[in-house]
Amino acid sequence: MTRSTLTGSADPIAAPTTETRRSETDGDQRLDGRVTAIATDQHPNLYFDVSEIQALRESIIENRTPGPAATVYFDHIRDVEPAGKPSDMDQLGWNENFLAGARRARRNMMAAVSYMLEPTESKAEAIREALRSWTATKQGRWTHDGQNAGWVQLSLAFLYDLLYNSGVLTEEDKNHFDDWFAWEAKQLIMPNDWWVDLGGRDQGRVTIEKEGSARQDYANWWTIRISCGLVCAMVAHDQSLVDLGFNSSVPSTYYSSDISQYAPDTRDLENLIAGSVFPSGYDWDGYHRGYGFDAPDESYTDAGKPHRGQGQTYHFYSVFPLLYAAEAATHNGDHAFDYGNQALLRTFKRASDWAPTAYRSNGPPPTEDYRQLYWLIYRRHPDDPDVTRMVRGAPTDEYWFRIADKTAFVWGALGSIH
Repeated sequence: MTRSTLTGSADPIAAPTTETRRSETDGDQRLDGRVTAIATDQHPNLYFDVSEIQALRESIIENRTPGPAATVYFDHIRDVEPAGKPSDMDQLGWNENFLAGARRARRNMMAAVSYMLEPTESKAEAIREALRSWTATKQGRWTHDGQNAGWVQLSLAFLYDLLYNSGVLTEEDKNHFDDWFAWEAKQLIMPNDWWVDLGGRDQGRVTIEKEGSARQDYANWWTIRISCGLVCAMVAHDQSLVDLGFNSSVPSTYYSSDISQYAPDTRDLENLIAGSVFPSGYDWDGYHRGYGFDAPDESYTDAGKPHRGQGQTYHFYSVFPLLYAAEAATHNGDHAFDYGNQALLRTFKRASDWAPTAYRSNGPPPTEDYRQLYWLIYRRHPDDPDVTRMVRGAPTDEYWFRIADKTAFVWGALGSIH
């Protein structure tokens, strides 16, 4: 890859300084109801746009508000450097690859936020080198599954989105990254024929029949994998990939995983969100694993109910990655937080009953506190009483180990600012 002289301010929201490379989305970036790939002159626009970044800089950096976000940023995020790909990542199997990817995904999300709020050329160059390392090959089990990767793709797409118009990427870099993210999206967004026989595992179909509805195969493995693929598609400047993952003809209320009648279209984000969440707010993977109480007939209450049932944690595993894909869709053409009658809000509201002490099956500890995740949904629903109750109680000195981690506080700050 050619390493030519770099120009520009290294600010992610600076005007483009390289030759404009238009994607197939020339024209209106906000086609109501149709998600469009991010045009090359519209970055950053994956999880945050220019106005949101400016608002966060003014609030957190200049005014040190809101308190939780400012405290976490200055104490824990500001000086985090990006993490490149481990030298043996392509050879690692489960669950070594998950642990390696998850640790670096967390670091890269924090490094992205640090660069987004206080950009410097050295931060930009470090991010560029990290991206070059992760995209140097097209191999390894981690590239074919978001879970095996520790969800690192959610952070890599964020880094590329921020860096695109900073002036520190060469044209060779951009061509290379576009090609890699397009390739990765194709590995992760399962096509129609994959769903028809579940990738050769047709006998492995799982149907959950609850609340008068039968739904197939909305496990956390698939919601994680596809969410990672969706954000890769958004930054690859390829509208055909975005259409595949966001603009399908498969109805959002069609819950069978045999979608052969809709070929070549496949399950898209709206179908995943609507299908994952039942009318009550309980979700598919929670039912699959078991909540430890008779949902929905017997609601969870802390008093008198044992903290058993790994569905309490798998409830979060399966729906939280959809929040990242929903932000990408909402920034680029559709109101994904309205999908499935506000399914994402409903499922977080339902889980607020046990979020502080969700049971995990492979402790210690025996429970995990998921209230920090509520900052991600608070960004879109700051007036909801259940969501507000969760974020007010979310500890700032303890952190959920997966990708949201400390950065969730900064995402949620937009709910307070706007």
